[in-house]
Amino acid sequence: MKHKLKIILMSALCIITVGVCSSVYLYNNLMNIISNKEEGISDLYLETVRNQLNYNLVELVGLSQCRNDLDISKAMRLDKMSSSKEKNLALRASEKLTSYLSNYRTWRYVDKLIAFNEKGISVQAATLGVNRLDDPDRILELNIFNSLLQSGDKQIISLSPSIINGKECIALICQIYDINNSKSNGWLYMEINTDIIADNLSKDLGVNLYVAKADGTYLLGNQITSGVGKTMKTHEIPLSVAGLKLIGFKESISTARSVSSVIITIVVVVLAALVAAILMAIVIISLLRESEVLRNQRKNAEITMLQSQINPHFLYNTLESIQWMAKIQKNTGIVKITRCLISLLRNMAKSVGEKISLGEELALLNDYVELQSIRYMDAFEVVNNIPESFHSYAIIKFSIQPLVENAIFHGVVPSGKNGTITINAIEDGNDLLITVTDDGIGMEPPELRKLSDRMESTSSKGLTGIGLSNVNNRYKLSYGEQYGLTFESESGQYTKVIMRFPKEVV
Repeated sequence: MKHKLKIILMSALCIITVGVCSSVYLYNNLMNIISNKEEGISDLYLETVRNQLNYNLVELVGLSQCRNDLDISKAMRLDKMSSSKEKNLALRASEKLTSYLSNYRTWRYVDKLIAFNEKGISVQAATLGVNRLDDPDRILELNIFNSLLQSGDKQIISLSPSIINGKECIALICQIYDINNSKSNGWLYMEINTDIIADNLSKDLGVNLYVAKADGTYLLGNQITSGVGKTMKTHEIPLSVAGLKLIGFKESISTARSVSSVIITIVVVVLAALVAAILMAIVIISLLRESEVLRNQRKNAEITMLQSQINPHFLYNTLESIQWMAKIQKNTGIVKITRCLISLLRNMAKSVGEKISLGEELALLNDYVELQSIRYMDAFEVVNNIPESFHSYAIIKFSIQPLVENAIFHGVVPSGKNGTITINAIEDGNDLLITVTDDGIGMEPPELRKLSDRMESTSSKGLTGIGLSNVNNRYKLSYGEQYGLTFESESGQYTKVIMRFPKEVV
């Protein structure tokens, strides 16, 4: 009887020991999984918010290209507005500013858009702000204006007090050049309300977000919970405008259990193995449910990002109707835009992995370039030097367009001046090399190294959803590690992207 009791006790002790150890191990592992998934969701959400903020801010910064408009440039030549001709010229310039502004979906965040010269002549767009006669004098007193004069830069974007209400805003000021002699004859000033940032700081995923200035001081945010007395994880990523930084922090899940809790658990398990097993089962079920909730949150976050994309099948059917109506009304401009957009959307709806001829790829590129030329008012020129004898070579579809898109948005547009993008092709043995070169802002060696390192990622995307890293990876997977993209750049001079792939005939 004693031996049986000892066996029962030893068996129960072994079962309890194994059960406690395995359950604690499983508990800690599940907590780590949940913590990692939670961190992944927070990073994904933070990246999504950053991308949306950058898109909105860079889009509005592109509004500064309206300074190249002929009517606005002519208005800046005026030294008085006494005659009806001079007044009509100023009125046309004001209407042009208003027209350019209304074409942007985020126009409501622009509180001020004004062109003025040193002779006191100013023209303004009709925005939400109040237009005052002394607006130019107020601008001349701003630090951002003095910085522009002292630095000799063509354009400056910075945080600055608003000339409307004194509140902090994102201000842009740039030179306006005379079309005839390329000399500066005025300035374009724009104020962007910080609501463009606040409206994108959602509280849906429970992540505390705030935007800080370059020196780390607080600008605005969406404080959800206080972090006092809690373990918080912090993530910081820079925005593309005015030196701003997006910072997110969220309470982390602690996997450590206190010593007293462990002792109590062991005592409970030793005294009642069944109760301990039930309690552990409840904990495991709770963790599994929490894991399911986090998985659903991640799925919802991915769906939210996908909802920002437009179904091309729906769009090009609608655009065909617009094109037909434009042809009837003999509006060639709308016909041209809709034709290019329909062509792009039709090809975007197809697989991007298929191979087409180089001639077909260049035709798709021409449609894209025409659309961007309209958007940026011919601020760049694309020169295609590829010989027709190369047009029969096979190329993976949508390979050149991302390279040109990168040259436009990261080379020419940030330079604030008209630029040229040159496309060349040469044969190198059994390989074909296509180069896309822009004369934009270029890159410093550290930036160039970072770009090369990012080629292993697939997070950078463009119009077609295909970024440089995506193009690079597709060529490496299709042809081998020796193929894909390489880069050359010199700051302030140029950036060249070289794409190598084997010669094949379609």
